[in-house]
Amino acid sequence: MPKKKLLESINELWNNQYTYFILIGFIVGICTGFSNVIFHFFYSKITSLFLDPLSEKNMVIFGTLIGGLILFFMTYISKKNDILGYRFHNFIHTVSQGSGIITIKETILKAGSQIVSLGFGGSVGQEGPMAQLGGSIGSIIGQKIRIKKSDLKIFIACGIAGAIAATFNAPITGVLFVEEVTLLRNIKIRSFLPVVISAATATVVAGFYSGESNIFYTIDFLLLSYNELLIYALMGLVIGLMSSLFTKMHFYIENKFEDIFPETRIRPIVGGLLLGLIAFIPFGIGLEILGNGYSAIQKALSSEYTLWIAFGILILKPIATSITLSSGWPGGIFAPAIFMGLCADSCLAMV
Repeated sequence: MPKKKLLESINELWNNQYTYFILIGFIVGICTGFSNVIFHFFYSKITSLFLDPLSEKNMVIFGTLIGGLILFFMTYISKKNDILGYRFHNFIHTVSQGSGIITIKETILKAGSQIVSLGFGGSVGQEGPMAQLGGSIGSIIGQKIRIKKSDLKIFIACGIAGAIAATFNAPITGVLFVEEVTLLRNIKIRSFLPVVISAATATVVAGFYSGESNIFYTIDFLLLSYNELLIYALMGLVIGLMSSLFTKMHFYIENKFEDIFPETRIRPIVGGLLLGLIAFIPFGIGLEILGNGYSAIQKALSSEYTLWIAFGILILKPIATSITLSSGWPGGIFAPAIFMGLCADSCLAMV
């Protein structure tokens, strides 16, 4: 009798809705945590094997051209151009308005193109690509276990939250990001709970293999006078103006690429050539603006840049990022935006 009651209790627990969604969170969180580690490993390997040795010989242009050529050939494998450029907003729109069904081939090709872009010096971030990869993994897991279509978006939300949390070692950030992109408009405990569990699990998995340190080191801050708040308000106005100019510049460069190079597949090669030419800009400015920029962001936080170096990066980073995305190199825009904001603040602080 006790054994029968135990089995009945286990069966009841298994069929319990909350238990089901808790398991979703664990499974998707583990998978997205591992995907973060693998993604970071591959693009870091590409950088260390190709871009770093070439930069030491002032031959970065060959590395960026190789990246452009690989992306060119990948468009023929995918038979579509949806692996090129900044696609996260399209991904969110497709998920929120459509069925949320994403294929394994599509996921591998998109992740591969993003690894190539980051590894070969694309001036973009990894946050958007990782969020898209996490959401795709969530969708694939949901399809494999044949869940209801109405629950598939919860799997995708778990994947996105886990990916963002693992990237920044910040579970709460991952959860809030999912809520911000309105994947879970009607917040219910059954949908919120697995997202939280997925974010926490992915952070633990990624931290176990990659270390538990944050991407950016913290710095000491002390408010000496309330008058400083006026300076921070001024910084906010300047950065807001910069953001508007960056957006306009990006669309301008994007339109120019469309006009001059109507064949979409050829654009990554042109982008690789232009990025390689930017790398030749002296005083190390050209090399600083290539890649995801995490090390450069830390330098800006540590006040390692002179006024002219920071100003040069501030001018060239938005151009490089716009060229990268407009030419079809996939990637995120969050890290470049942080970098530009930090350089703007550094310039204001040193003036």
